[in-house]
Amino acid sequence: MIDKKKYCASFDTNWNNQINYYDDYIKIIKQNLPTLVVIEIATDYEDKYECTDLTIKINGGNIALRVREIKEGLRYDDVTIRSQSENKGKTEIHKLKEGYGDWYLYVWTLDNKIDSWVIYDLHKVRQFKILEMNLTEKPNTDGKTKFKIIPLAVLKYYNCIAATSQNRIDHIIPNPIANEPL
Repeated sequence: MIDKKKYCASFDTNWNNQINYYDDYIKIIKQNLPTLVVIEIATDYEDKYECTDLTIKINGGNIALRVREIKEGLRYDDVTIRSQSENKGKTEIHKLKEGYGDWYLYVWTLDNKIDSWVIYDLHKVRQFKILEMNLTEKPNTDGKTKFKIIPLAVLKYYNCIAATSQNRIDHIIPNPIANEPL
């Protein structure tokens, strides 16, 4: 059993908000299985000796989830990762830096429905040291937690984005590194 109070006072609120969308998460992931799964023709050896004609390989298996409610003035051009918790313990960014998670499904909601989403590759995020960059850190409205902001342009530039809804990233500048500081 998870000791919710160990993590933060708002754990129940955050967890309940996220769990409301699980059916939608599963639908999004199923729609994007071609991105997450590779089907290949078996080798001659597999065909002749192992009764195998096709192989299925999953490109990583652990998916992190984040829900962000759309508020007035909210921009769609970034994702946020918790970088400081109320109790100063490990946060999402620490766990990602330690190598946990393969994919990230980040969704924006409006009126209690998923409005848009992006799936990005956490191995590429770590490979290009995006979490180590000089990212803007923003305090949450609760005044107790903080988030690092990763522009979608950075994820796009490093080819981390595997799938997105509604052409979410088409308008983003092609090279954020050359045009503006993080």
